[in-house]
Amino acid sequence: MNELAIHFYQEHGVDLYQDKLEIAICAQHNNGGLAVDHHWQTNVKGFFAVGEVAGTHGVTRPGGSALNAGQVGSTRAAEYIAHDKNISTGRMNDSMKNACRERAEQVIQLLAGANHGTKSLSEAWKEATRRMSQCGGMIRNKEEVKKALDETEYVLINYLQYVSVTNISQASLFYHLYDTLLAQKVYLTSMYDYLMRKGGSRGSALYTSSTGKKAGRKDAGFVYM
Repeated sequence: MNELAIHFYQEHGVDLYQDKLEIAICAQHNNGGLAVDHHWQTNVKGFFAVGEVAGTHGVTRPGGSALNAGQVGSTRAAEYIAHDKNISTGRMNDSMKNACRERAEQVIQLLAGANHGTKSLSEAWKEATRRMSQCGGMIRNKEEVKKALDETEYVLINYLQYVSVTNISQASLFYHLYDTLLAQKVYLTSMYDYLMRKGGSRGSALYTSSTGKKAGRKDAGFVYM
């Protein structure tokens, strides 16, 4: 650990020369994403994906590349947009306006029927969080990933019958949960697709299997593919 980091912890009451430092595991980066060209433009003209949402890292992400990808991608995309006269600079045609208006009406109607669900918003939120933590963490299992994906899709399809809002102050969280479930579906679909294509354990995750080899530690209690 570098000297600046050591001083930082000292300023917050942790002396790394004397104290142990707790280390936790978290999901930090996407190793994959939308395909982009060297201007960070996707296959949809005028639609750019920069940073973690882009697939510039590949399956194995070298340390420190996230910040560089975000900075370089943003700069190259901005330069390209500034010099390409064929890309819209914010003007919307009638088709785009109608599409936005239609989607806005759908979103408003979603909230209008949000008081008939069987679960409270807080219960549904905790359930979604627990499902993703159990199935999409560092240790994953194909059957559990598929089960979680099916459950997420079911909630999305039956959102108004599943989630209930009792106060208008919950509106933002109501939409936030819906967006979170959409993100869950994307990630779980990607995980399951990876497993169905015979993908196995690697740096970012360990995939268990009933027929796999036992992990190195005798007390690990799981097997990997």
